[in-house]
Amino acid sequence: MSLKLKSDSDSKSLLKFLTCGSVDDGKSTLIGHMLYEAKLIFSDQEKTLELESQGTDREGKLDYSLLLDGLMAEREQGITIDVAYRYFATEHRSFIVADTPGHEQYTRNMAVGASFADLAVILLDASRGILPQTKRHLRISAFMGIRHFVLAVNKMDLIAYRQHPFKTIEKDFLSLIAAYDLDSLQIIPVSATEGDNIVKKSLNTKWYEGPALLPYLE
Repeated sequence: MSLKLKSDSDSKSLLKFLTCGSVDDGKSTLIGHMLYEAKLIFSDQEKTLELESQGTDREGKLDYSLLLDGLMAEREQGITIDVAYRYFATEHRSFIVADTPGHEQYTRNMAVGASFADLAVILLDASRGILPQTKRHLRISAFMGIRHFVLAVNKMDLIAYRQHPFKTIEKDFLSLIAAYDLDSLQIIPVSATEGDNIVKKSLNTKWYEGPALLPYLE
């Protein structure tokens, strides 16, 4: 399933969406990498990211989640506690994204983010598949009236970008959402850390024929 084509004027409208899913599925990293790769951050933010990433365990690589995880407690624990709202705009569309917490004890905060959104980007770890929190966030999003969904199958690099595990997850998720009245669904294989299929199509997933995440949202 995919979104219906809209007029040019509609394509430049505001899209409010949230990222959700289980803890450590890479929600903050996904949006942080999107903003960075699409050059949607200021130069001072880029420098701060480079400096703060030196104190992480990313072996010299940028920790894109730092662009969103603003609370000191979040950075110390490595999880998102609060809902982090970010506004950004491309030449095609304006966005407000709510990066919501994945930990079960902060599900109420996730529901707050879902209450404002038109579309939900649900992340899951390709090496772990669909988890109880994945199902819970799908159910809450649908209850809050969201009818447009993206399933971002993240950490494809951990499974060597293989198509078969992705297709298995896709099949299981399609069975799961059959009980919900959705208007659209796009399932995208991504790597939030490496940048695959976030802003542009990745050569690591030549078998995937759909769009990258940001162009799809646009």
